[in-house]
Amino acid sequence: MIIANQNTLNGEIRQWFLEQTLEKISAIEGVLEKGKSAGEFREDLKVRVAARIIFGSAMALSAAVIHENLSYEGDNLADDLMDLLLNGFCSKIRK
Repeated sequence: MIIANQNTLNGEIRQWFLEQTLEKISAIEGVLEKGKSAGEFREDLKVRVAARIIFGSAMALSAAVIHENLSYEGDNLADDLMDLLLNGFCSKIRK
């Protein structure tokens, strides 16, 4: 295949990746909005920020598994990620 303009291809790939990313973040936002409405999450939860934190964390861990040979069994990685995101790092709530 002959590529006439590599910048055009790179732009198309970048656009596709952005669209895919925004689609996934939007899906996470929907889940968070439903949870917020049901009282499962804080009333003051910033859904857009939280969705990006979840997505970014999942991407970083995925990259570690792929590129750094980080070893995890089954769903343990997802469970550990969600535990930290939902329950935090501190032993008690700080104000």
